[in-house]
Parts: sequence; C-alpha cells; structure tokens
Amino acid sequence: MFGRWKRKKKDENTPPPDRQDHAAERASEGVAADVLNGIASSAAVSMDQAIFAQSQAQAALFATMVREQRRMTKESQLDVLKYTADIFGISPEVLTRPGVAAKKDHSHG
Repeated sequence: MFGRWKRKKKDENTPPPDRQDHAAERASEGVAADVLNGIASSAAVSMDQAIFAQSQAQAALFATMVREQRRMTKESQLDVLKYTADIFGISPEVLTRPGVAAKKDHSHG
C-alpha cells in the first residue's frame, strides 16, 4: 500500500518556479474563490428574502383578519342591542344618549 506513495524525484534540470507566476496564480485562485463565494451565498440570501417577504405578508393578513373580526363583533353587538331595544320598545335616542331617558323621567314625575 505504501509503495504507491513514493515521492517523485526532483529533477535537477527543472528551473525553480518563478515567484511572480506563483503569486499571480494564487491571486487568480483567490478571485475565483471570492466570485464563487458570492454566487453561492446569493442563493441563501434570496431564500432568506423570500421567507422574510412571506412572513411579512402573513403578518399583514393576520392583522387584517383581526381588524375584520373586531368590526364584525361590533356590528353583531350593535344589531343585538337594536333588536333587544325593539323587543322592549326602547327608542334609539335612549340607546345613543342615555341622558334623554333621565330628562323624560323628570318631566313625567
């Protein structure tokens, strides 16, 4: 197994590597890695933005639903109050302005 991992002999005839070529190669590798990092992170950023937009839309939807529920509750309470007043023969002025009933009671007494 270890026989395959022999070190290659350094040829004495090969010139030493040029430092400028080595630096240029390292710089090219760094730029390529930076570009790839930007491309790879853009997918994650766009996914985060999509999730954020969805959560914002859902929050707006829930706020609208709560507002509509409150409006419906107020309308229902008002309807029940009106129908109850009709059953007992109470006028709408007494419901909206309670002081009117007190003045009418004093005039009859």
